Amino acid sequence: MSTREVTRLVTSGSLGPTLPAVVAFGGGHGLAASLTALRRVTDHLTAIVTVADDGGSSGRLRNELDCLPPGDLRMALAALCGDDESGRTWADVLQYRFSST
Repeated sequence: MSTREVTRLVTSGSLGPTLPAVVAFGGGHGLAASLTALRRVTDHLTAIVTVADDGGSSGRLRNELDCLPPGDLRMALAALCGDDESGRTWADVLQYRFSST
């Protein structure tokens, strides 16, 4: 079978049902919960994360460093990590919070 024939089979859906392409908009816990569920339904997932948070540590980062707060993006990336050992390790790395002394 040639590469062209394989490409035609894959793009035509002849290898079985195709998974839906999903785009999720939002931020915070709601988006993270949605992404956690959606990644179990499709592997064609795009997240558009809003970064409008200005409370708590996000507000301090905005004021002191003049940067976008990373919290919502961090949570979305962690939600997209797999359930295997490697995925959980990456989620833990992304969710790590430095202690304030």
